[in-house]
Amino acid sequence: MKIEVIQGKNDLDSYISARAGIVKIYNESNPFHAEQEITDKSSISNPEYLFAFKISGENSGIIIERLIGNEQFAVICFAAIEKEHRKQGKCKKLIQYAEEFLLRKNFHLVGVQLNQHDNHQYWHKYNYVMPVQIGEAGGLINPSLFES
Repeated sequence: MKIEVIQGKNDLDSYISARAGIVKIYNESNPFHAEQEITDKSSISNPEYLFAFKISGENSGIIIERLIGNEQFAVICFAAIEKEHRKQGKCKKLIQYAEEFLLRKNFHLVGVQLNQHDNHQYWHKYNYVMPVQIGEAGGLINPSLFES
C-alpha cells in the first residue's frame, strides 16, 4: 500500500481535491453525515497546517488539520476508507504513517474530531479516549501526550 502525502502549502489544489474525495466517502458512510467540501481557496488562511494522507489509486485517506490553536498540535478531521477496501487495516496504516510523518515535521497528532454519529469506540484503540471540544464539534484526544 503506497501512501501519498499532500500538504496544502505545497499544492493547495491537490489538497482540496483529495479532501473532497475523502469527505465524499465520509458522507456516504453514514446517512447522518453531511460535511461540506472546501472548494473556495480564499477560505483557507493557513495551508501549511493542512495535510491529506491518501492511499494511491483510491479516494481513501485521512485529513489532518490544526484546529486547536497550537501550532504543534494536529487533529484528524476526516478518516474514510472506500467501502470495498474496509476491514483491511488501511486506516490503521494511514494513522501510523501520519503520526510518524508529522513528528518529523514537529507536529504532534493529538486527537480526532468527531461528530455525534461517528464511531467513538473505534478511536479508543489509538488511545484517543479523553472527550474534548474541538472547534464546533466534539472529539477525543490522547491524554498521554499531555502528561509530564
